[in-house]
Amino acid sequence: MKYKLLYAVAVMLVLIACGSDQSADATQVGIALQDVTPMHGHSGMTDGGILRVQHVRAFVNSGYVISGATTTSIRFNGESIDSLNSHSISSNTDRITVPANYSYAMVQCSLAVRNTVTLGNSDYIQLRVNGSAIYGITLIPYAPAFYDATVTTPAIMINVSAADVIKCELVSAVAGSNYTISGSVNGEFGLFSATFYR
Repeated sequence: MKYKLLYAVAVMLVLIACGSDQSADATQVGIALQDVTPMHGHSGMTDGGILRVQHVRAFVNSGYVISGATTTSIRFNGESIDSLNSHSISSNTDRITVPANYSYAMVQCSLAVRNTVTLGNSDYIQLRVNGSAIYGITLIPYAPAFYDATVTTPAIMINVSAADVIKCELVSAVAGSNYTISGSVNGEFGLFSATFYR
Protein backbone atom coordinates (compact mmCIF):
# COMPACT_ATOMS: atom_id res chain seq x y z
CA MET A 1 0.00 0.00 0.00
CA LYS A 2 2.81 2.36 0.91
CA TYR A 3 4.56 1.81 -2.44
CA LYS A 4 1.34 2.31 -4.42
CA LEU A 5 0.85 5.66 -2.69
CA LEU A 6 4.44 6.71 -3.42
CA TYR A 7 4.00 5.70 -7.07
CA ALA A 8 0.80 7.72 -7.35
CA VAL A 9 2.50 10.79 -5.89
CA ALA A 10 5.46 10.37 -8.27
CA VAL A 11 3.13 10.17 -11.28
CA MET A 12 1.29 13.32 -10.15
CA LEU A 13 4.57 15.23 -9.80
CA VAL A 14 5.72 14.16 -13.28
CA LEU A 15 2.44 15.38 -14.75
CA ILE A 16 2.87 18.72 -13.00
CA ALA A 17 6.47 19.08 -14.23
CA CYS A 18 5.66 18.11 -17.82
CA GLY A 19 2.54 20.16 -18.47
CA SER A 20 1.82 21.39 -21.97
CA ASP A 21 3.21 24.91 -21.45
CA GLN A 22 5.64 24.12 -18.65
CA SER A 23 3.95 26.72 -16.44
CA ALA A 24 3.06 26.11 -12.83
CA ASP A 25 0.90 27.53 -10.13
CA ALA A 26 2.96 29.49 -7.62
CA THR A 27 1.73 27.17 -4.86
CA GLN A 28 3.69 24.35 -6.51
CA VAL A 29 7.04 26.07 -6.15
CA GLY A 30 7.76 24.47 -2.79
CA ILE A 31 7.13 20.91 -3.99
CA ALA A 32 10.31 18.84 -4.10
CA LEU A 33 10.58 17.46 -7.63
CA GLN A 34 13.71 15.35 -7.60
CA ASP A 35 14.91 13.11 -10.43
CA VAL A 36 12.24 14.35 -12.84
CA THR A 37 13.39 14.90 -16.42
CA PRO A 38 11.95 18.07 -18.00
CA MET A 39 10.41 17.78 -21.45
CA HIS A 40 9.65 19.93 -24.49
CA GLY A 41 13.26 21.06 -24.82
CA HIS A 42 13.42 22.96 -21.54
CA SER A 43 16.49 22.98 -19.33
CA GLY A 44 15.97 21.47 -15.90
CA MET A 45 17.99 22.69 -12.94
CA THR A 46 17.69 21.32 -9.43
CA ASP A 47 17.90 24.05 -6.80
CA GLY A 48 17.63 22.75 -3.25
CA GLY A 49 15.61 19.76 -4.42
CA ILE A 50 13.19 21.94 -6.41
CA LEU A 51 13.06 21.42 -10.16
CA ARG A 52 13.01 24.69 -12.05
CA VAL A 53 12.01 24.49 -15.70
CA GLN A 54 13.35 27.65 -17.29
CA HIS A 55 11.32 29.57 -19.84
CA VAL A 56 14.23 31.80 -20.85
CA ARG A 57 17.98 31.26 -20.57
CA ALA A 58 20.09 33.97 -22.20
CA PHE A 59 23.86 34.34 -22.16
CA VAL A 60 26.70 36.68 -23.12
CA ASN A 61 27.96 35.21 -26.39
CA SER A 62 30.69 37.78 -27.03
CA GLY A 63 32.73 39.51 -24.34
CA TYR A 64 33.01 43.27 -24.05
CA VAL A 65 34.33 46.00 -21.74
CA ILE A 66 32.26 48.36 -19.58
CA SER A 67 33.51 51.46 -17.79
CA GLY A 68 33.95 51.96 -14.07
CA ALA A 69 31.89 54.34 -11.94
CA THR A 70 28.74 53.43 -13.88
CA THR A 71 25.62 51.33 -13.60
CA THR A 72 25.44 49.19 -16.73
CA SER A 73 22.74 46.83 -17.95
CA ILE A 74 24.40 43.67 -19.19
CA ARG A 75 23.76 42.66 -22.80
CA PHE A 76 22.86 39.01 -23.33
CA ASN A 77 23.19 38.42 -27.07
CA GLY A 78 22.72 34.66 -27.10
CA GLU A 79 20.04 32.34 -25.81
CA SER A 80 19.56 28.62 -25.45
CA ILE A 81 15.88 28.75 -24.38
CA ASP A 82 13.13 31.29 -24.98
CA SER A 83 9.87 29.35 -25.10
CA LEU A 84 7.68 32.39 -24.31
CA ASN A 85 9.46 34.97 -26.51
CA SER A 86 10.42 37.04 -23.49
CA HIS A 87 13.97 37.90 -24.64
CA SER A 88 15.50 39.20 -27.87
CA ILE A 89 19.01 38.64 -29.21
CA SER A 90 18.76 41.49 -31.73
CA SER A 91 17.33 44.46 -29.79
CA ASN A 92 17.04 45.37 -26.10
CA THR A 93 19.16 42.34 -25.32
CA ASP A 94 19.67 43.51 -21.75
CA ARG A 95 16.14 42.62 -20.65
CA ILE A 96 13.64 39.87 -20.05
CA THR A 97 10.06 41.00 -20.57
CA VAL A 98 7.35 39.25 -18.56
CA PRO A 99 4.75 37.61 -20.84
CA ALA A 100 1.00 37.94 -20.26
CA ASN A 101 -0.86 35.88 -17.67
CA TYR A 102 2.01 35.34 -15.24
CA SER A 103 2.17 36.70 -11.70
CA TYR A 104 5.56 35.48 -10.46
CA ALA A 105 9.04 35.03 -11.86
CA MET A 106 12.07 33.21 -10.50
CA VAL A 107 15.12 35.02 -11.88
CA GLN A 108 18.86 34.61 -11.64
CA CYS A 109 21.94 36.28 -13.12
CA SER A 110 25.55 35.11 -13.31
CA LEU A 111 28.55 36.95 -14.79
CA ALA A 112 32.17 36.10 -15.46
CA VAL A 113 34.21 39.29 -15.06
CA ARG A 114 37.75 40.67 -14.84
CA ASN A 115 38.45 43.99 -13.14
CA THR A 116 41.34 46.30 -14.02
CA VAL A 117 42.07 47.94 -10.65
CA THR A 118 42.01 46.86 -7.01
CA LEU A 119 38.45 47.02 -5.71
CA GLY A 120 36.83 47.98 -2.45
CA ASN A 121 33.57 46.40 -1.41
CA SER A 122 31.16 48.60 -3.36
CA ASP A 123 31.02 46.97 -6.80
CA TYR A 124 28.26 44.43 -7.36
CA ILE A 125 25.66 43.01 -9.70
CA GLN A 126 21.96 43.51 -9.12
CA LEU A 127 18.60 42.49 -10.53
CA ARG A 128 16.23 45.31 -11.42
CA VAL A 129 12.51 45.32 -12.28
CA ASN A 130 11.02 48.39 -14.00
CA GLY A 131 13.84 50.56 -12.76
CA SER A 132 13.76 49.39 -9.12
CA ALA A 133 16.63 47.32 -7.73
CA ILE A 134 15.34 44.15 -6.11
CA TYR A 135 18.53 42.33 -5.15
CA GLY A 136 22.18 43.33 -4.94
CA ILE A 137 25.24 41.18 -4.37
CA THR A 138 28.83 42.34 -3.80
CA LEU A 139 30.90 41.58 -6.85
CA ILE A 140 34.55 41.05 -5.86
CA PRO A 141 35.29 42.60 -2.45
CA TYR A 142 38.88 43.82 -2.13
CA ALA A 143 39.96 41.88 -5.22
CA PRO A 144 43.36 42.65 -6.76
CA ALA A 145 43.64 44.02 -10.27
CA PHE A 146 43.05 41.64 -13.19
CA TYR A 147 41.19 39.16 -11.02
CA ASP A 148 38.88 36.72 -12.82
CA ALA A 149 35.72 35.76 -11.00
CA THR A 150 32.23 34.45 -11.56
CA VAL A 151 29.52 35.96 -9.40
CA THR A 152 25.93 34.74 -9.24
CA THR A 153 22.79 36.08 -7.63
CA PRO A 154 20.61 33.58 -5.81
CA ALA A 155 17.53 32.51 -7.74
CA ILE A 156 14.77 34.69 -6.30
CA MET A 157 10.99 34.73 -6.69
CA ILE A 158 9.42 38.13 -7.42
CA ASN A 159 5.90 39.43 -8.07
CA VAL A 160 5.50 40.54 -11.68
CA SER A 161 2.90 41.72 -14.17
CA ALA A 162 2.69 41.46 -17.95
CA ALA A 163 5.28 43.61 -19.77
CA ASP A 164 7.42 44.16 -16.66
CA VAL A 165 11.09 44.54 -17.60
CA ILE A 166 13.76 42.60 -15.69
CA LYS A 167 17.44 43.47 -16.06
CA CYS A 168 20.79 42.35 -14.69
CA GLU A 169 23.16 45.25 -13.96
CA LEU A 170 26.75 45.72 -12.92
CA VAL A 171 27.19 48.63 -10.51
CA SER A 172 30.73 50.00 -10.28
CA ALA A 173 31.62 52.75 -7.81
CA VAL A 174 35.32 52.96 -8.63
CA ALA A 175 36.42 55.29 -11.45
CA GLY A 176 38.84 53.60 -13.81
CA SER A 177 37.70 50.15 -12.72
CA ASN A 178 36.86 48.88 -16.18
CA TYR A 179 35.38 45.40 -16.38
CA THR A 180 35.71 42.80 -19.07
CA ILE A 181 32.50 40.80 -19.27
CA SER A 182 33.44 37.36 -20.56
CA GLY A 183 31.39 35.70 -23.26
CA SER A 184 30.85 32.04 -24.09
CA VAL A 185 29.82 30.21 -27.22
CA ASN A 186 27.48 27.72 -25.56
CA GLY A 187 26.29 29.72 -22.55
CA GLU A 188 28.62 28.20 -19.96
CA PHE A 189 28.68 31.52 -18.08
CA GLY A 190 27.31 35.02 -18.35
CA LEU A 191 23.77 33.72 -17.80
CA PHE A 192 20.38 35.40 -17.28
CA SER A 193 17.42 33.10 -16.68
CA ALA A 194 13.78 33.26 -15.66
CA THR A 195 10.95 30.85 -14.92
CA PHE A 196 7.40 32.21 -14.86
CA TYR A 197 4.52 31.09 -12.65
CA ARG A 198 0.82 31.87 -12.80
